[in-house]
Amino acid sequence: MHGEDVSWSKQLGNTNPEAALTHHLALNKPLADGHLFSYLKNSHFRPLTKTAFIWTVAVQQRQRAWIHARGMGSALARRWSIY
Repeated sequence: MHGEDVSWSKQLGNTNPEAALTHHLALNKPLADGHLFSYLKNSHFRPLTKTAFIWTVAVQQRQRAWIHARGMGSALARRWSIY
């Protein structure tokens, strides 16, 4: 992969970044030459931005009648398995 360097320490439980990345790669199968976090729109992959993520969270909350929460909390990521 090209881009920025990332370093982390393996942790126990659902906060383990290594397990989260492995889960993301297996589930979402990002393009080898694309962004690690992207989504399909109009037949093109686009990089996932904070704005797009928050918009998707808000839509899901409205559809499920959840209380609107601002920001990208780890509780939302754990609830939806968005690691």
